[in-house]
Amino acid sequence: MLLLVGPSPERAGGIATWLRLTRDGLAARAPELPVALFPTDKSGGGEGTLPRRLADGARVVARFRAVLDETRPTLVHLACGSGWGLREAGALAAVAKARGVPVVVHLHAASLFERMEGSSFERLTSEGALRIADAVVVLGELARTRLGSLGIESQVCPNGVPLPDSPLPLPGGAPRLVVVGAAEERKGLAVLAEAVQGQDVAVRWVGPLRAPEALLARARAAGIELAGPCAPDAVPAELARAHGLLLPSLREGLPYAVLEAMAAGRGVIATSVGALGAVVRDGGLLVQPGDARALREALRRWSQEPGGRERWAAGARRDVADGFTLDQALDALMRLWGPWLGTT
Repeated sequence: MLLLVGPSPERAGGIATWLRLTRDGLAARAPELPVALFPTDKSGGGEGTLPRRLADGARVVARFRAVLDETRPTLVHLACGSGWGLREAGALAAVAKARGVPVVVHLHAASLFERMEGSSFERLTSEGALRIADAVVVLGELARTRLGSLGIESQVCPNGVPLPDSPLPLPGGAPRLVVVGAAEERKGLAVLAEAVQGQDVAVRWVGPLRAPEALLARARAAGIELAGPCAPDAVPAELARAHGLLLPSLREGLPYAVLEAMAAGRGVIATSVGALGAVVRDGGLLVQPGDARALREALRRWSQEPGGRERWAAGARRDVADGFTLDQALDALMRLWGPWLGTT
């Protein structure tokens, strides 16, 4: 029995998407492998005062103990971010290990190392949580190298997405780019608002509006269309209307929005955050996070370079096929789980 732990797969977000794709992919590929899911969702969304967050965490640990006793898994695979998510993963890992169950901690963390460098408490608790695990998984080589410098061994298992049989046809008309994700400072909204002014490209931002109203107003004044929340099943239609995907984020791990867009045949303009430097090669343009001037130049190239959008669209499919499909991601996980589950 494999017990997958993380946010409910029906939620939005990268870790929930990983759980949904992994659960469904395993059901199709290895139906003989028993898989259970333990959702770590909290009634208050995991927010609030410190006492409330501690109480929510204690309830999750209590439920986890009960599920361990009921399912008696052979392996626990914990998918988490940094901060509170990693500390909670450490607590759950300790509970599983106390029952003799091996644990994999799978880091989908965008800001782990910044947090660790900024606080000795973050460093001690993060390292402690990771050292409990029997194996640590990261999304890219940079994270593996940085953990190695701390004496923590890890393995790279990149995110992967299904590769459609054929790409979406590129639409006609003036160049249009879509951003998928929450409209907030961390996602680079302020940088994009500065970079997009005067550019001959339409930008539509699809996602919850979480930035302060002053920043949202500034983005609208720059010409960014803020569409608000979008259901996951509506994203393909957004991609079909756009010529490419834009990701101006300041921090990311390996975002599914980029992989899904590239698999669908949409080139990208993205920041070189997380593991994206290993993904976007022929399929678009990478710029440094927070560099409005570089982003402005990338937008100019996108709108003016002859044949660029078609070339990047074709390259995007090749980039995903070269290491970032769901089948390849499952291959890596099956090899990782092999010593415990016999899946090699």
